[in-house]
Amino acid sequence: MFKLLKFLIKFILTILIIVIIGLVGGCIYLNSAYGINVIDVFNQLKIMNEEINENEYIENKFSNEDLDSSKNISSLNNVINKNGDGTYTIDPDKISMLEEDIYLTDKQIGAIVNEIFKKEMEKNGQEYSKYNPEVKEVTFSNITPTSTYFTYMVKLDCSSIKEEYNTFPFTLLKNYIPNYLYLSMTSSITHLEKPFSYEINYVSTKINKLTDEQTSSFLNTIKNVTQLDFASEIYTSLSTTLINLMIGNENYEDGFTYSLSKNALSGVKDYTFKEENGNRYYVIKRGLI
Repeated sequence: MFKLLKFLIKFILTILIIVIIGLVGGCIYLNSAYGINVIDVFNQLKIMNEEINENEYIENKFSNEDLDSSKNISSLNNVINKNGDGTYTIDPDKISMLEEDIYLTDKQIGAIVNEIFKKEMEKNGQEYSKYNPEVKEVTFSNITPTSTYFTYMVKLDCSSIKEEYNTFPFTLLKNYIPNYLYLSMTSSITHLEKPFSYEINYVSTKINKLTDEQTSSFLNTIKNVTQLDFASEIYTSLSTTLINLMIGNENYEDGFTYSLSKNALSGVKDYTFKEENGNRYYVIKRGLI
């Protein structure tokens, strides 16, 4: 995923050069050869570089309180323990306290997934720590008995990459690169027949303050010039990772919910999504032990 980030920054620099050339006199050629509307791309880059106030921009922002509450809600009663390897188990001495399904809000899931994601980075992603990746938001929507839309936002620090480009003409252009990228991806999760079986499909992507239409146009420009489907690559490398960390199955045993199910005493059998009284929940389903 982070190789894709570096590619995106390089692509932005390339596009900036193309834009300048286009403004000098090559707009018609760039439009016919690559389908690039130079003015649109330039405006998109300007929007991406606008400063973002997270308190205003992130609508469903979670906090440390959401992480703390996820460990102390009545249905958990501190029976879930986080192991040193990042997996989760049930305390058998407190198993009698788990008498019903476990309901977690999308904010609580966001806080949990961010903790697991950071653990995964510590274990496997040290070389990418300079990008300081964070999960900033998780939202559930379009909930049905068998499916939901799962939207997350990941924040990436681009400042270290900008520092690498200190030669002409990049020194003139790198100020157009945003200091931070906020990548929002929506995927659909469809529950299949068996417990912990699910299908993940790409729905949409949003970058910084670009509208959905502007983001789609920008990604199409990337695809037209480089033949790389950036949205699909991000979906494959990051969306599936975060969803598997949340749910898990026999192929992704470190997934939060599947980790709990491996303790037979827990009674954890499956997962689902529910919307009740205006609140959206990820539900860890329990059955007869």
